[in-house]
Amino acid sequence: MEDILNKLETISEVLGAVVVRSDDGTRISSIKSEATNELDDVSAFIGSCGDVIAKLLKIGEFKFIEFYSETKSYLILPVEGNYLGIVSGKNEDLKSLYNIIKKTLHKEHIEENENVKETENEEKKEEVSAIDVSPNINKFIENKILQINYLIEEFSEGSAKDDWLHNVSYSLSKLDSENKMKEAIKEENDKITLYLENIKKDITEIEISTISKGIIDELCKLAVRRYGTDQTKLKIQNVIKEITKSKVG
Repeated sequence: MEDILNKLETISEVLGAVVVRSDDGTRISSIKSEATNELDDVSAFIGSCGDVIAKLLKIGEFKFIEFYSETKSYLILPVEGNYLGIVSGKNEDLKSLYNIIKKTLHKEHIEENENVKETENEEKKEEVSAIDVSPNINKFIENKILQINYLIEEFSEGSAKDDWLHNVSYSLSKLDSENKMKEAIKEENDKITLYLENIKKDITEIEISTISKGIIDELCKLAVRRYGTDQTKLKIQNVIKEITKSKVG
């Protein structure tokens, strides 16, 4: 990963880049001045949506997602189990950046790859231990609830949301067998509301990630049954656009 960031550091068109964890969106590393908290959030949100689309279409891991605001261009890629987010000028050739990254990945040594695996194993061991819900975990859960509400709004098409809200409740009961998040996620006023203080303190990061991602997967499966894969994909892309607008203005 450091080889990729070092390479991006030399490219003047790159205004900033971050690497965030795919499970909780926390930053691992970054370069340049535009590597803001905003870019962290966008990378985690869009990467997660990309994973959902890829899973729905059964195409394996997505290669990259590109999108644009009025003033900037963004490129999100899955790299080594995490998400790499890059921001550049509005009219930059993002596919060229993608090719540079892929070439750099291919040139990495086997020894470096082994080091990455060891690091990931150590992180997984740490994740299994019980946690006190930290600010980073709070932010991760809040972001997932926001994403769930965006999906419900899009999938319901402005009509009754009962089916979608009940889908969340059902998924939660199925995924949270030990009731560690059950009292924290409620149906209220046509949306899902989060009560962080009701999350059990012995919950692990792995459990949080599994439950929240599982709820999103079940919502998307219901959407596929209702609308078909192609229309569901378009609706998820609409959600990505809305999330992006909320994050980058």
